[in-house]
Amino acid sequence: MPLHQRNSRSGFTLIELLVVIAIIAILIGLLLPAVQKVREAAARLKCQNNLKQWGIAMHGFHDAQGTFPPFSTSVPNRQTWAPLVMPYLEQGNLVSNYTLTTDWYNAPNVSASQQPLSVLYCPSDRPGAMWTDQSGYPAARGNYLVCYGNLTFGGGAQGIGRGIFGCQNITNAAGNQFTPAKVSIPQISDGTSNTLLMAEIIMAKLDNNQNGGGDWTKGDFRGHIWHDAYMASPSHCPNIFMTINPPNSSVPDNALCGIVANVDPLMPCTNGASTTRVNTARSRHTGGVNAVLGDGSVRFFSNTTSAAAWQALGSMDGGEVNTN
Repeated sequence: MPLHQRNSRSGFTLIELLVVIAIIAILIGLLLPAVQKVREAAARLKCQNNLKQWGIAMHGFHDAQGTFPPFSTSVPNRQTWAPLVMPYLEQGNLVSNYTLTTDWYNAPNVSASQQPLSVLYCPSDRPGAMWTDQSGYPAARGNYLVCYGNLTFGGGAQGIGRGIFGCQNITNAAGNQFTPAKVSIPQISDGTSNTLLMAEIIMAKLDNNQNGGGDWTKGDFRGHIWHDAYMASPSHCPNIFMTINPPNSSVPDNALCGIVANVDPLMPCTNGASTTRVNTARSRHTGGVNAVLGDGSVRFFSNTTSAAAWQALGSMDGGEVNTN
């Protein structure tokens, strides 16, 4: 056999190898956006399923009690809507020892409030998020809030713009004296299919938003659904959202925002006047937010939804024309 044939070897040249690597990189670049879209579609669907469960639970409570639950109570004990509807959310075992005879943060209630249930979280945000901004009172956060309507917290009660979850009257906001509304379906004169029941928000960026401190006034309350709404200074309303601003608005939330700097453009926040608190429906989904209507149906509302249409959806008896 000739010498040159004995020494010849098959294999890739450096140029060929580089070409193959370049082709693989191009294919990955083309495939990655598609994978991300599929992942986000799955997360959005899971989020919608969570809201559907909450909607069914709300109607289960209504069927049993004759009204939807109050969004928050301060007398005789500090509670929020979450533990009231959980027995209808197939979470009866979780709240079987929960009692309304003491505040949400006392034993035995605290063991229930610390459970990071998957139904609390949108997978596109921060599943498993907790509230640790207050020493001794850890609790699970959540992405789903009830609709207060087209009014600021502390500055409005009955009247045009009120949502299904709001105040019957406000005796003394500075003293945290208010009566929550308990609304029945016949009272929703705008129609349950035209009125928001719940929607998603983006939770606080961190579990602890004050560099490890335990002073609740320096924390970010967003998503702390177990905590009752509080009108006295410094006020906070972590269990409700408002329809004053449309979905994913660039207008900052007016809330307790935490003292750790947060530059996330999706969740702007300013610690403004405590009598005009506002939480806006927000999400990390592309192009809009999920919400459940008063009839239990779930819809995705685009970021292009006009302020007028969104406010009409937030109001339960204002007689506005919903153009969305």
